Amino acid sequence: MAPTLVYAHNIMLRKGPDFRIYLIWISGEMVRTKRNVNPTFDDPDSFILQIQKGVIHANIGDVGKYLNSAVPADAPLKNMDIQPDGELVKIRGTFKKVVPLPVEVVGSLAATPDGLVRLHVQHISVLKVPVKGLLGTVDVKLADLVHSTNVPGVTVSGNDIIFDTEKLLPPPHIRGQLTTVQVKVPDIEVIYGNASNDPTQLAQWHNFLRFRNGALDFGKLTMHHADLTMIDAADEPWFDLDLVNYLAVGNLNPSPLGYVGGSDVFTMITPAAAQGIASAVNAFPRGAGRMLAIMHALDGALASVPPGGTAFPWRQQSALVQWYVETSGDPSAATNWLNTAHQAVQPYSVGGYVNYIEANQPPSRYFGPNLSRLSAVRQKYDPGRVMFSGLNF
Repeated sequence: MAPTLVYAHNIMLRKGPDFRIYLIWISGEMVRTKRNVNPTFDDPDSFILQIQKGVIHANIGDVGKYLNSAVPADAPLKNMDIQPDGELVKIRGTFKKVVPLPVEVVGSLAATPDGLVRLHVQHISVLKVPVKGLLGTVDVKLADLVHSTNVPGVTVSGNDIIFDTEKLLPPPHIRGQLTTVQVKVPDIEVIYGNASNDPTQLAQWHNFLRFRNGALDFGKLTMHHADLTMIDAADEPWFDLDLVNYLAVGNLNPSPLGYVGGSDVFTMITPAAAQGIASAVNAFPRGAGRMLAIMHALDGALASVPPGGTAFPWRQQSALVQWYVETSGDPSAATNWLNTAHQAVQPYSVGGYVNYIEANQPPSRYFGPNLSRLSAVRQKYDPGRVMFSGLNF
C-alpha cells in the first residue's frame, strides 16, 4: 500500500507527556512500523515521520527539562540547565566525581552526514576555572560527563556529543536528512532537505495538518486512500496535536466539553468556493471554542457506488467540509458562527452530511433526491419510528 503523505504547518506535536516539538512546516510520509498495522493516532509507535523537507523547532529550555527527566539515577551529570549563548549552546550541571562539582559545557551544534545531531564541545569549566584539553589537572574527560551506556541515543566521540534523536526522544519518531542544526533563540532549529524558512510566506498560511494516500486510523475508524485536511481556526499560534491524550485518555480528568458541528457538500472546489471556506474560517469568533474545518474528498470507494444506490446521495460531488467546534461554556457563539459558515458557502453547497445533523434543518439537506425512497422504506419497515435520528420524515 502507498505511504500516507503528511503536510503540516504550525503544529505543536507532543512527544510523550513531557516533551514538545514545533513543526514550522513539513512535507513527508507516515511510515508504518509494522507491515500490517496502519499508522494510528492511538499509538505513536505505529508510525515514523519520514520528513523530505521541513523546519522543526524545539525549545532549548524544554530540551533541558526532558533530559533531566530522562537520565537514569546513576548518570554522572545531573541538574542540567541548557541555555543559548549566541550561536552556541551552554550546558550547566552538577558532576559527581568525589564531591559534586558545578560544570559548564559550551559547544556548537551541527548535523552529521548520517542524520544525527552533533554538539562539538569548545569549552569546559569546572568550579568556574577553565580546564584545558581534556580537563587536564582535575582529570575529568568529556566521556566522564556523558556515559554512552547511561542514556540511549547519546554517545561521545572525542570532543563531540552525538545525539540520535530517534532513540533519545519518545515517539512519534522522526527521520530525515538533516541539513542544518542551529540555535535560533529561544529554540534549536532543525532543517530537513532543502527547506526554506520564510516567515513572511508562512504567515499567510493557517495552521493545518493534511494527510493524503495510504491508510490512517482514528480510534475505531480507518480511512483508506486518505484525503483529510484539518485547519485550526482557534486563533492560537500553534495547532496543539497531542497524540498521547487526543482521545482524553490517561489521567487528564478533562472538564466536560460541549460540541457544535455541521457540514457542507461541494459539487466542485472552485476558487470562489475555496474563498467562501476561508471566509467562514476567518469569521470564527475569539473565545467561542476550538474550531476545526475538516475537508474530505468524496472519491475512492465512496464514488464507486451510484448516487441512488443507498440513502447517502453525495457520490458525484467533489468534497465535504465538516465544521467542528469544541466548546467549554455557552455554545451560542459557536452555533451563530456555524450559521455564518453556511451562509459564506451557500452558493457552492448542495447539502450536508447526515452524521452532522443540525437543528431546524430539513431532511432533504442530508438525503437530497433519495429522501422520497428513504421515506417509503421507513413507512414499510419502521412505521412505529423505533429508529429515530432527530429528523422528521
